Amino acid sequence: MLVVNLKRVFADKGIGEPRKFLVKNGFSSFVAHELLNNVQPHFKYKHVEKLCVLLKCTPDALLDWIPDKDAGIDDAHPLQKLKVRGDRQSITAKLNELSPEGIEKVRGFLDELKKNV
Repeated sequence: MLVVNLKRVFADKGIGEPRKFLVKNGFSSFVAHELLNNVQPHFKYKHVEKLCVLLKCTPDALLDWIPDKDAGIDDAHPLQKLKVRGDRQSITAKLNELSPEGIEKVRGFLDELKKNV
């Protein structure tokens, strides 16, 4: 089953107050609540597009996949990259745990990554 996991995406982006972010960027308070709590019966394409633009991502970044026990999908299937990624600590929180030397290594890695993208 595919599920929308915006809380994970916001944590990955270091956005600590997702509801406030959504409302500030044009979503109604009601829609923001529904999106963040997965209570919407339908995920509207206009919301997907707006989220992708705001979060600089593609639709697959918004989804997690929970495979059925007897789905029989092999490990090489493209859906595997969406397998539940879980709730992760924000990047900011992880950086706060690093030593100054570790932060410099991350900075160097990001500089290299930026050159190659």
